[in-house]
Amino acid sequence: MRWVEELLDLVAPRRCAGCDAAGARVCGGCAGELSAALGPVSIRVRPSPEPEGFPPTWAQGIYAGVLAQVLRCYKDDDRPDLVQCCAPFVRGALCGCLHEDSAVRDAMLAGTLAVTTVPSSARALRTRGRDPLWDLVTRALARHDGVLPPPVRLLRVTRRTRDQAGLDATARAGNLSGAMRVRDDVDPLIGGRVVIVFDDIVTTGSTLVEAARALGSAGASHVVACTIAATPRAGYRQGMERTVGTLRAAALPRPSSRGGDPSA
Repeated sequence: MRWVEELLDLVAPRRCAGCDAAGARVCGGCAGELSAALGPVSIRVRPSPEPEGFPPTWAQGIYAGVLAQVLRCYKDDDRPDLVQCCAPFVRGALCGCLHEDSAVRDAMLAGTLAVTTVPSSARALRTRGRDPLWDLVTRALARHDGVLPPPVRLLRVTRRTRDQAGLDATARAGNLSGAMRVRDDVDPLIGGRVVIVFDDIVTTGSTLVEAARALGSAGASHVVACTIAATPRAGYRQGMERTVGTLRAAALPRPSSRGGDPSA
């Protein structure tokens, strides 16, 4: 109700997650930029260099500008109110994956599809007091109830790792190598299944490589990933160029086999 929001604003005034202006969760200008970042299609991304074992991965936006700021606020500044701003990016990446990967579609129809998220470390859970990625994915996919299986916590972190920020590709890969495994209580459920792993951002791909390795070692037949955003390093712009080129080519009129006007 409106009066409740006004009362909460008196106690803790809202700030724009994009530019820190007072008065709105996301101001009009930043909301426009966020909407523009939600591209018409998700993009298949491949980090450069692409690490061995990197699963097929789709991203819905580029990690820059307002989108990057909103994601940081949602995850690290205790802003669960931003979940509705991020949810369309989750659903967009999923749509791209379902459209382009026939193995995922077949598994969904056959009832052999599993959905999960990259796990948070115990340290991150203690610091944040919540699991932002899990909360976001479960909320974003709630409208797909009955079509997709509900997300399940399949993975856990098995050892202490360093913060990935600031590490290069080689260091990130070493930091995460062998750091995940399938949870014991769900291990028997993985064999032969296709698994979609959700993450927030893909940079070098090391996190998704480790998630795919852990799931594959438990018997998953095929692993793909969906992410909210990809950094420029992860090839989002190149993927966008490829996709736009394909869409434009598909839209061109085909020459008629009878000759004459192609539109006849």
